Amino acid sequence: MIIAAPLAAQTMTVSAVSANTPNFGNVAASAVGDTVFRISTAPAVTRVSGMGGVLASGTRTRATVTIRCQGGSGCTTATAYVRIAPRTNVTGRAGTVSNFTVASGTGTVGTTSPQGDGSLLLTLTGFSGNSTRTFYVGMDMPVKGDNVSTSTTATAGWTVAVARFPTVPAATGTNVATRATVRRSLSVTKTADLAFGAVGPPAAGTGTVAIAAASGARSAGGASAPRLVPGQTSGRALFTVSGQPSSSVSVNIPATVALAHSQDGLTATLQATQSGNVTLSTGGALTIGVGGTLTVPSATLPGDYSGSFTVTVAYN
Repeated sequence: MIIAAPLAAQTMTVSAVSANTPNFGNVAASAVGDTVFRISTAPAVTRVSGMGGVLASGTRTRATVTIRCQGGSGCTTATAYVRIAPRTNVTGRAGTVSNFTVASGTGTVGTTSPQGDGSLLLTLTGFSGNSTRTFYVGMDMPVKGDNVSTSTTATAGWTVAVARFPTVPAATGTNVATRATVRRSLSVTKTADLAFGAVGPPAAGTGTVAIAAASGARSAGGASAPRLVPGQTSGRALFTVSGQPSSSVSVNIPATVALAHSQDGLTATLQATQSGNVTLSTGGALTIGVGGTLTVPSATLPGDYSGSFTVTVAYN
C-alpha cells in the first residue's frame, strides 16, 4: 500500500509593496476647497473633482504589490485573498485615500469586492510552487486647497493584508504611503487694460502708435506718423500672477490683437515684459506688462476701436 504524503499548507504573505506609491507626481491645488485626484493602474493621473489641476511635470508611478506563496506544489492551485484598506494617517495637504482599483501583474486578479469601510477585497491566482505574483493598485486622493494649507506635499497611508482563500485577511497589514508634490493654485489678475488713447490718422500713408510694455509710454512713428491726441487715457496692460514661490511657469501672449469698429478694423502687434519660461519670485509673484504697436492707415474711420486678448500662465 502506498500512502501519499500530505501537501504542505500554503502560506500567503505580502512580500513587498513598491515604496512611496502610488506617486501622483506634481499637482496644483485649488485656491479654495479640496481637489480629488485619481491615479489609475496604468498609471495615469486625472482630476476627479475640484478646481486644481494635474501638471505635466513630475514622475508618476503606480503601486506594485508582491504576494508570496510558500507551500510547494500546492501553491499552483492556491488563491490569495487580499485586502487593501485606507489608513487615517495623512500629512501635508492629503485627505484619506479611497476608491481602490486593481489590475493584474504577473498574478491574475479575479473577483473584487468593495467593502463598506472603504477597503477592497480581491483574489489573486497564478502561483507556481514557492513563488511571488504581483498586481497593481490605483486610488483617489484628495488634496486640500490653499485656504487650508500651503504645504508642498501630500502623503496618505494605506495597508495591504493577505490570507489563503477563503480565510478573510486582517483589517491591517503592510503599511504603505501614497504621495504627491503640490503647488499652490496659479492665478492671473488683470489690473490695467492696454489703451492706445486718442489718435488722429496720418494725412497720407500709414503710421503707427506704440505703447511701451515696460513703461506704458506712448509714441508715434512710421512713414507717416499719426497725431497723438491728448485727453484720453493711454498705457500698457498689467497682469499680476500669483503661485508657488520660485516655480517655473510658461507665459503665453498672442502675437496680435484685432480692434473692431462698426465699419472698420485695425490690428496691433503685442509685446510683453515677460513671455516664455519665467520663474516666479520667492514670494510667488510675477508682474507682466503688455504693450503693442497699432498700425493706423490714413483712411481709418473715426470712432472707438476695441478688442481683447488672453494671457495664459501655466506651471512647467
